[in-house]
Amino acid sequence: MDGDVGLEILIILLLIIANGIFSMTELAIVNARKGLLEDSAEKGSKGAQRAIQLSEDPNQMFSTIQIGITLIGIVTGLYSGAALSEPMAKVIKEYIPTLASYADSVSPIIIVSLTTYLSLVIGELVPKRLALNAPEKIAIFMAVPMHYFAVVATPLVALLSVSTTSLLKVMGVKDKEEAPVTELEINKMLTQGVELGAFEKDEPRLVDNVFRLADLNAGDVMTPRTQLKWLDLNSPEEEIKERLCHSTHYRLPVGRDSLDELEGLVVVADVFAEHMKQNGHKTLKELVETCTKQPVMVPESISLMKLLEVFRTEGVHETVVLDEYGGFSGLVTLHDIMEKLVGLMPASEDELKEEENRVIQRSDTTWLVDGLLSIDEFKDYFNITKELPGEDEDLYKTVGGFLMYLFGRIPKELERYVWEDYTFEIVDMDNVRIDKIMVTHEPVIDEVTDENKDS
Repeated sequence: MDGDVGLEILIILLLIIANGIFSMTELAIVNARKGLLEDSAEKGSKGAQRAIQLSEDPNQMFSTIQIGITLIGIVTGLYSGAALSEPMAKVIKEYIPTLASYADSVSPIIIVSLTTYLSLVIGELVPKRLALNAPEKIAIFMAVPMHYFAVVATPLVALLSVSTTSLLKVMGVKDKEEAPVTELEINKMLTQGVELGAFEKDEPRLVDNVFRLADLNAGDVMTPRTQLKWLDLNSPEEEIKERLCHSTHYRLPVGRDSLDELEGLVVVADVFAEHMKQNGHKTLKELVETCTKQPVMVPESISLMKLLEVFRTEGVHETVVLDEYGGFSGLVTLHDIMEKLVGLMPASEDELKEEENRVIQRSDTTWLVDGLLSIDEFKDYFNITKELPGEDEDLYKTVGGFLMYLFGRIPKELERYVWEDYTFEIVDMDNVRIDKIMVTHEPVIDEVTDENKDS
């Protein structure tokens, strides 16, 4: 008799474990990352291939698993109550005489309670925790057996699938399309990967910069014409020589009287090389004209992704940027784009000093800001996450442009404008361009009274 009871207990435990396997498989397939499954499938994993098939056909998967769980639950309930109630009643009568008269009534309650407890722990909670810890491994391991079970249970699976689909149609529920992965989700995954040691700490920043890059155009990163150093073919020979000798740039724009009369771009080294060959027989102006090449031209509105493709196909590292009227707006280089990805890459000491002086902190609450500082850099520096006035309309690119938008006119020196908890004071004007701005930021601190603190 004891042997029969032991066998019955073993059968019930096996049924509960089987229930846990179904629950674990269901949660594992739902939570398994499709990319990892596809990677394993490409390497020849049959389990991964089956797991993908099950995940892409939720009706079949859920019907198959639910059939297994329901059948096991019914058998476990009936078997445990019928097989173990009588032995449990005998144990109560023998060891707890005071409950002997209630043994037949109490024993089913005890058996059901124990079975429920084991079903919850062994049949649900532990398997689901395992599934969440290693969803891909479990999905790959269990997908093939689950497939064969689905084949055996095909008639029932088909009936349940048709019934489910029909009822959902009556309710007006449509199949949910697979949602695309968003930038926010990717950034969160990268942040979690850094915490787990799967990624380097700088990788999330680089990926975030790539996403930002797709939203920028040539006008956002170009060096504007007013800030370019260039060669004027109508200037004196000595001035051309001075510009060439003190140039820190590889190429220079070439024009006549102004950059509206753009001749092209010249490589400074080519001019000096040609000068050595000619042995002084030609003037520098003639050499510059000889070495000047027609540049690749792009509109301000071209996206940086398309601009990178232009650089690749044309075999150049810089392009001239034109406005919508065909006028010369500025120059954009591959170096400018790379700085948007990896940060400051100064080509010379002068450029390094210039970049370092874009924002100079004067005190805990004041900063001297260059008017040409880009809006993105300004917002990053001051941790501004909200959209600035007029930013969505793309009405300006720089802090100087932002202030002109706020003033609604060209401001004068020492004029101030208050926006939110920022105060902008015009420190210096370069003709009609805002050159330097004093930014004062005093965050508003909510004062809590003693009464509120006590309460």
